[in-house]
Amino acid sequence: MSSTYPILKSMVLSRTRLGALPQLTGETIRVCGWVDVVRDQKAVQFVIVSEPTGQVQVTILRREHRALGELVATLTAGSVISVIGEVVANERVKLGGLEILATDIEILSLAEPSPITPESGIEARMDHRHLDLRRPEAQLIFAEIGRAHV
Repeated sequence: MSSTYPILKSMVLSRTRLGALPQLTGETIRVCGWVDVVRDQKAVQFVIVSEPTGQVQVTILRREHRALGELVATLTAGSVISVIGEVVANERVKLGGLEILATDIEILSLAEPSPITPESGIEARMDHRHLDLRRPEAQLIFAEIGRAHV
């Protein structure tokens, strides 16, 4: 849940770009970005957050931050959030071996649920092609076309 004094916290911690995380291990930082994926498990939740300089896994331990767990359960892909937490090295994390252990999350803009899902058929994908092209797998075709014209 957003803290009692979100404006004060925002003023104290300036925004950190994800590209700078490797130098900030062990420090408390604030990152802002859009939600790519929310994985909701029994004891822990994971949120993949993107911004122009990269992606990071945000981890919420439910037993320590029950209110944050309830807030994360409402997130949808495309929502914009601000996260405050500690940068921790974890070799199991595929996004550069770093994660943020969240202590505070603020929803800046909640996105409506996407009309397409991983299970959507070709008709739904074509009807919402502008959204489907945001998937990394769908963007690979443009990388191949670009290489063919070089």
